Amino acid sequence: MRAVIVTGAGRAFCAGADLGAGGRTFDRADRSTADEHRDGGGRVTLRIFDLKKPVIAAINGPAVGFGITLTLPMDVRIASTAARIGFVFARRGVVPEACSTWFLPRLVGMSQAAEWALTGRVFSAEEALAGRLVSRVVAPDALLATARELAREIADNTSAVSVALIRQMLWKLLGADHPREAHRIDSLGMFWTGRSPDARFAAPEHRHAAVLSLVAVIDWALGALVITAASFVQGLAGFGIGLVGLAFLPYLMSPATAIVLLTLYAAPFTLGVFIQLRDDFRLSGIRDMLVGTVLGTPIGVWGLAALPASLINRLIGVFILLIVILEVRRLFPERLPGRGWGFGAGVLSGVLGGAIGTPAPPVIVYSMTQGWTPRRMKANLQAFMVVNQTLILGGYEWAGLLTREVWHLGLSFAIPALVGVLAGIALFGRIDAVRFRQIVFTLLFISGLVLLVRG
Repeated sequence: MRAVIVTGAGRAFCAGADLGAGGRTFDRADRSTADEHRDGGGRVTLRIFDLKKPVIAAINGPAVGFGITLTLPMDVRIASTAARIGFVFARRGVVPEACSTWFLPRLVGMSQAAEWALTGRVFSAEEALAGRLVSRVVAPDALLATARELAREIADNTSAVSVALIRQMLWKLLGADHPREAHRIDSLGMFWTGRSPDARFAAPEHRHAAVLSLVAVIDWALGALVITAASFVQGLAGFGIGLVGLAFLPYLMSPATAIVLLTLYAAPFTLGVFIQLRDDFRLSGIRDMLVGTVLGTPIGVWGLAALPASLINRLIGVFILLIVILEVRRLFPERLPGRGWGFGAGVLSGVLGGAIGTPAPPVIVYSMTQGWTPRRMKANLQAFMVVNQTLILGGYEWAGLLTREVWHLGLSFAIPALVGVLAGIALFGRIDAVRFRQIVFTLLFISGLVLLVRG
């Protein structure tokens, strides 16, 4: 890990402490005396201050109280135009915490720090930029892409040792009494870093650029391989692009980006496969699932924006492995009669698809108990997925998750994805029903195990 990005889950960055209890908010049973008390915010910011990695704050919404003092020891603060910032302590009858009276004047100057802290008012991202609290202000849908671009620039072009030393030197020399102290530390640092392998390697700049280009090519090739394999499974089985892709893509990009990217491919792919099998489709088979997914999808999209992806990954991994165990032990039901099962499968599919990009398992379980032929099953699943993926993409757009970075990656991997799905479609007709079922549950087992272990 070369850099850290901190942002808020949902529409706010951080609303600060809950002061609803009034004076009782700060009563703590474990505090015996005032001298022994240390506020929790200060413990956090001191840990950030001592980090060896650069920390970037992507302030996506309201950040007040501890929500903004938390960011002060971070190295770069980038704000969305939707951000609202406030050092509101004086208006709550308390004082600034989290070591902010040390950090803030050093970042913005005494006069600006005093104005914000003494008035306690909430101000805009533009005022924060003018006061030098943030380095730039960008549109909400560009915030994470901008932060990731900066983090990637640091990771791809710098020495990790140099960055760690520079970070500590910039912060800890702020209190030096004389430039000679900086001269002494600079000289010591140059003495040792000048003898490091990083310094010797960086001398021929063309070699450094060539290695960076090679790394970028390798990253793209690995991503293309995963996308091709996941798309092949999608074309072969009518599902699985999320199951396969999410087992590997998060090693190459953020989980949220991978989820939205795979959904972006899944929507047109399911439509294309459905057109090929439209004569085998029966609306009556999926009507209840469609109603369920309309209700479940908004919950799933909210989950992707608000809940830890690792938690959702492990829950779905447990669910998938449970289904495989039922199949292997021959406890899997041959029939699930009644409309409630289809409705429930649709709700779960909407929730899981919106949250983690894997809507298929619940509707697969339901579909395999309906006595459909492989072609009928694939056709009905594709029709359901067309609606499901369209709803999910609409939710992602509303939540600001369909970023420029996702569209760029979508275009970058378009050809490998198309090759994979066409190959899967071509092979589908050569597989019998028994073999088809084996492939389905093998994929589910592998994906469930990876999700459970990796989180």
